[in-house]
Amino acid sequence: MGIAGLIFLSWLFSRSSGWDELSQKYKTEQCSPIVFIDNQQGIFKNPDDNRGSTVIRPLNIGVSEEGMYLFLPFPYDVFYPSLLIPWDEIEYKTPHMQDDENKRHTFYIGNPVITRLRLYPKAIEKLEEDYGEPIFSNKLGELS
Repeated sequence: MGIAGLIFLSWLFSRSSGWDELSQKYKTEQCSPIVFIDNQQGIFKNPDDNRGSTVIRPLNIGVSEEGMYLFLPFPYDVFYPSLLIPWDEIEYKTPHMQDDENKRHTFYIGNPVITRLRLYPKAIEKLEEDYGEPIFSNKLGELS
């Protein structure tokens, strides 16, 4: 019963977050970002679904010249492949809510859009600091 429950929860997460659709298009065997941060909180939301969001923690996020990497640590990586989303498949839009406490950057992933990913500004600042340049702004336009 326990294994069946784990499989069901994994399937439910994968469907509600869009990870299964993303993996069909962006799955990568080699996860080698230039820099990455671990144990972040990512909020995924299917753009066609108004029922809510899927919060993923821990989520590892990496960047390279090729794009943004999303990968989950062990043991979750057994069920969910690492993803490499090319920069030209990511669109950034300024969020409506701009107060500092609730501010999150929203990235629309896929063409057509498969899911939205929301990240706290501190995660992006840390990635850019470690990378040595403002890669998100360079690749996606100015982040506000």
